[in-house]
Amino acid sequence: MHGRPAHQDLDGPAAPSHPHRWHILGVLVMALLVTSIDHTIINVALPQMVSDLDASAAQLQWIVAAYTVVFAGLLLTAGSLGDRFGRRHALAAGLATFTAGSVVSALATSTTLLIAGRAGAQQPTDFTPYLMADRAAEVALARTAAPPEVSDSAAVLVMTRTGFVEAARGTNGFTCVVLRSFSGSVNDPGFWNPRVRAPHCFNPPAARTVLPVMLKRAEWILAGAYPAEIEARTRREYTGGAFAKPAPGAMAYMLSPRAHLLDADPPWLPHLMFYFDRSFPAAAWGAGGMTSPIINGSAGEPDAPVLTLLIPVRQWSDGTPALPEAGQ
Repeated sequence: MHGRPAHQDLDGPAAPSHPHRWHILGVLVMALLVTSIDHTIINVALPQMVSDLDASAAQLQWIVAAYTVVFAGLLLTAGSLGDRFGRRHALAAGLATFTAGSVVSALATSTTLLIAGRAGAQQPTDFTPYLMADRAAEVALARTAAPPEVSDSAAVLVMTRTGFVEAARGTNGFTCVVLRSFSGSVNDPGFWNPRVRAPHCFNPPAARTVLPVMLKRAEWILAGAYPAEIEARTRREYTGGAFAKPAPGAMAYMLSPRAHLLDADPPWLPHLMFYFDRSFPAAAWGAGGMTSPIINGSAGEPDAPVLTLLIPVRQWSDGTPALPEAGQ
């Protein structure tokens, strides 16, 4: 215990070299090369991402920085795990995570998925609260959107984790469906309200031209797209002709007494919805606010390509009056 290091023979024979040292160096170089190429590819692809994913400047920054942020955040932790479990296992786990993230990024249909893939771990929104476990109950609720003489012969769609699918075939061209909160305007404060259940029954013109747009937007949301992306994609699809403008006479029934549209007033009022090309102004109908006989349902979206007009009616789909004093 003299406080000095023990004597070492510095002139003794050198420790033998590792027999696979060049193979180890090659593996490390290849691992670094993969990450370097990844950064090069992502920077080259940025202009195409703006076109394909409608990515904003902030989203592009996150796409580029996501990998670096996660790498820096886990650097010390990964080093400690490498010391504890072995550097070979740590390197293999890192490359496996990198590969999984690259696959997610390659298949991404939105900037949300791409950023998550770049970060190496996807964290999707949990849409379980939006689903109805009882498919028969969802079909029955959808049919309450319109009078039985209409809805009983209509096709019915139900929601799954990837989109809406047909649960009952129809014969009259109408399609009934319980839309969720994210099927509405992205400017709606209740856009993510999982309690919203909005039964609609679209007539044949609306089922051909209006409903497909709503279903596609729901698919994008369920796939992880941001609301801002939804609006940008929608405008692009209308401009490019992939989305059709509302056909003449396009309308939908919303007469369900069991609807949950607002937390403060769940069913609100029974009403009809009419859809028009935005080139036909709401002012031509005298449409106004929520107290007007004809309500401009697109007032909060002045740039929306479709004009939606709401007309309240006196009774629900089951024939009961909406207001006791309204009578039949």
